[in-house]
Order: sequence, then C-alpha cells, then structure tokens
Amino acid sequence: MCERIIDTETLFKGAVFRVLRHWVQLRPGLVVEREVVDKGGDSVAIVAVDEARHIYLINEYCCAIQARALSLPKGMIDAGESPEEAVLRELREETGLSGNLRLLARMSLSPGYLNQQSYVFLATDLKVAPLAGDEEHAITVVRMPIAEAFQKAREGEINDARTIAGISLAQAALEEESANSL
Repeated sequence: MCERIIDTETLFKGAVFRVLRHWVQLRPGLVVEREVVDKGGDSVAIVAVDEARHIYLINEYCCAIQARALSLPKGMIDAGESPEEAVLRELREETGLSGNLRLLARMSLSPGYLNQQSYVFLATDLKVAPLAGDEEHAITVVRMPIAEAFQKAREGEINDARTIAGISLAQAALEEESANSL
C-alpha cells in the first residue's frame, strides 16, 4: 500500500481545533481530498475506582449535545507532559483524587476525521489530593458502583464512547485481577 498525504491546507483555525484538508494518494494515479479535525494533541481519560469498586465520573455540560453528560474525568496532554503526568493532573483537578495508574488502552476517538489519540488509564488505591483546575464550567463528581455505571452505559444513560470503553475495560481488568488473586 502506498497511502500517503501529499499536501495539506488549513481550512479553519479556532481556539480549540483546526480543520485541515489533506490530499491523499491512495494508489498511483488516485489522489483524494480528506478533511481532518486537528485537536492539537492527544488526551487522557481516567477510570478511577476505589476499594469498594465505586467509579468516579464527571457530570458536565457538553455544548455539542446541548446537555449535561456523565463521563470519565479527562483532558488534554499539555506540551512536555507525559500521558501519566496528564492523567494524574486531570484526576486531581477534576476529582481531587490521586492513585496508582495502569494503562488500559490507547484509542482513536474517531479515526475517519479526528487525529487525536486518547490514553485511557485505570486509577486504583485512590487518595485525596486536590489540585486547582482550569475548568470554566461547573462539573460535579459522581461516585457509583462500577457495575451500576456499566448498566447505565448499557441502557444509554451514559453514552460517551470513551467512557463506555473505559468502564468496560476497567471492569474486565478488575475481574481478571480478582481471579488471579484467588
């Protein structure tokens, strides 16, 4: 396969993202145009689970869907920051907690048009460690059993794809960990 980007043009540049037009050679003699959203970096999301198997979610307003939604604590990886550093910062800013980390997955959020990758971590052995954040909008921390969060995802009450994937991956990892400790 010889797919490659042969040229790029910026169509829009906003405060949060850019829209790019790429000319992509798919094979000799065939060049197509593709539009891509460039978020300006990768992100992290955290499945924070305490010893009682409760998960910490964020209830926040999401402008794109014009509603409040339950999701994992999450945020962008700042310049010069590792995914692990970003996870600990975002977890502390959004929930006031810190913990031991384990990478669950590195995933594409929508690879057809968004170039951002997201690192999803499991945080366990939680302890209180608040850090002032940069949130402009009101967020509320919601603690619930991870099984209840999984059920809410199955019923559509939690509908953020990264959150659903994170809950599912964490639940499987915790079950495997429990089985291995027997």
